[in-house]
Order: sequence, then C-alpha cells, then structure tokens
Amino acid sequence: MGITKKALIYSPYFKGIGGGERYMLTIAECLLRNQWRVDLLWDKPDEIKRIGQKLNLSIKGINVLGYRVSDINFWQRMRLTRAYQVAFWLSNGSIPAIFAKKNIIHFQSPFKQVGGRKITNQFKIGLVDEVICNSKFTKRFIDKEFGVNSEVVFPPVEVSQFNQGKKEKIILAVGRYEPTKKHETLIKAFKLLLNKGAKDWRMVIIGGSLEKPEKNDYLTRLRQEAVKLPVKFHVNADFSVLKDYYSKAMFFWHAKGYRVALTKPKEMEHFGITPVEAMSAGCVPLVVDKGGLRDIVRRGEGEKWKSIDELAEKTYQLINNSKKYEQYQRNAVQRSKDFSKTKFCHKINEIVERS
Repeated sequence: MGITKKALIYSPYFKGIGGGERYMLTIAECLLRNQWRVDLLWDKPDEIKRIGQKLNLSIKGINVLGYRVSDINFWQRMRLTRAYQVAFWLSNGSIPAIFAKKNIIHFQSPFKQVGGRKITNQFKIGLVDEVICNSKFTKRFIDKEFGVNSEVVFPPVEVSQFNQGKKEKIILAVGRYEPTKKHETLIKAFKLLLNKGAKDWRMVIIGGSLEKPEKNDYLTRLRQEAVKLPVKFHVNADFSVLKDYYSKAMFFWHAKGYRVALTKPKEMEHFGITPVEAMSAGCVPLVVDKGGLRDIVRRGEGEKWKSIDELAEKTYQLINNSKKYEQYQRNAVQRSKDFSKTKFCHKINEIVERS
C-alpha cells in the first residue's frame, strides 16, 4: 500500500468569495484530483463547503482541521506542518515559519514596505522552497520587497462556462459599486464615444453592492452621471445575467487603476478575473494600462488606454473596422484559454512534483 501524499493549505481570508478563496481552494481541488489528501487549516467546515459550492469547486474530499493558525503556538505549528509533504500558504504580507517537506508561499497582492528584508523574514524565507504570485505586476513588487525570484501562476478562470452569442451594440463593465472601480470614468468615455457618432450603442454596468442600492452613495453618483444616457445598471445580479451579457456584449471596458500613482499598487487591479471571462465570450477588452491588466491583454487581443479620450477613440476605430474587430475577437478568445483551470492545475502539479 502506497504512502498517502498529504498537503496542508492555509489562507487568512476564508470569509468571503474572492480571488484568494478561489485560488487556494482551486489548489485543493487540483491536488484532490491527483490523489492527495488535503487538509485545510480553518475552523469552520460549513463555511468552506459554502464557499466551494458558490465557486463551483469539487472539494468534497477536503479535510477541515477545525482550528486556525491563531489557535496554535509556534511549536504546535512546527509539529503540524512537519507532517506534510507540501504546504501552501497565502501570505497577508508576512512570511510564516512552516516546516513541511516543501513549503510554497503565495502572494495575491503587491506588498511593499512591509519589512520584507528584516532578518526574521529572511530567516523564514530560507525555509520556503517556492514563492508564487498571481501576475507579473505582483511579482515586480514581491521580488523587490522580499529579495526573492517568485514564479507567476495566473489565477484559474472558468473560461469553459462562458459562450459567445449573437453580438449586440453593447459595452460591458463589471465590478463592485465602489470608487476604486472608476465606473464614472467609463461613463465619461461612453459620452465621448456617442458624441463621435457611435449610434444605437448601449452601456451596461454589472456590479455588487454590500449596501442596499439606495444607500450606496457611489452608485447614486453614477446614476446621476448617466442621466439621459443609454446606460443600464445591474446591482447584485444573478450569475445568469452576467453570462448573458458576456455572451452578447461586443466590448468590455475596465478602468481600475486609472490615475492611480505607481506608488500605490494596491489600488490597481492585481490580476483581473472579469476581463478574462469577457474575452472567453468574445468580448474585445479595452483596459487601463496599469497593474495586472497589462499582463492579460496583449497587442492584437484588445487595447490598453491611458486617457478617457484614448479609450473612446480606440473603441470608435474598432467599431468602424469590422475586420480588425473580428481578428481581435478571435485572439481574445484564444488568449483566455491561457488562464483556464486546466492550465492552472497543470502548473500547480508541476511545482509540487519538481525537486
């Protein structure tokens, strides 16, 4: 009888349904498929089950240990982690002391000025076998801060669940109704596009709101900005609505990071799941030339922009050049496959298995 391969996974963020939860629980799914025993260092099994269902992940075989890192001391953590062939740890900006046979730290955010070169952190980094991050953008900051050579493993995107339908004159934007998403910038660009002569075009903005819509001041300002414009807002829409608009929208716009200084990397998009989803459904992306969005959209797959005028003009040019638009569309769909769960799992398994 063979020895059971044991993996330990930890994240400080198993409280919502965001990028960190998706990343770490998809690692669990990948390992489970590859016949690993996977333990999760968390205290609420029902919470993990709920998140897994929401994210449509097959993690039924995962074992939730029933406690958190904060519940154990250093020596208990040492004894715990030494029992595993591999440990995956999502960092919150600090470096943990872990002692599995192979220790892998993952960074989702471009941390800077968190004491990465301190002696204690450098000692703990010496225990780490691999450092992985979610984009080239994040890598630039992590490598400089901690003195490492991290490896980019793009987040997994369920590109297979999106389909291209009959396209309509729709520009789509997706993101929470909060100021960092810069939806007001996109509405201004849409006004310019209409003024250029783009007839019969509509804009659709889909996003979540933690507050009731009528109490979300940012959403109220957006509605005021869009008065008398063909702009539709969907708040906390069902996933089916999102899929439908991905299917029929011609363009996808994204503005997070616009006019944000390079000294504030956390205010930019660290990767960008929604542009990839849109691309998989044949939406041509036009994204601000900042942050992780630059890693996703390459020349000939969409456009990057630095000003509102440039966004409107590049969109207008594509509207009036169907041959170029169709080529961009084909390239965008192909590019989206580089971020599939299959490729993600292949990369994770490769990292785990190499010596």
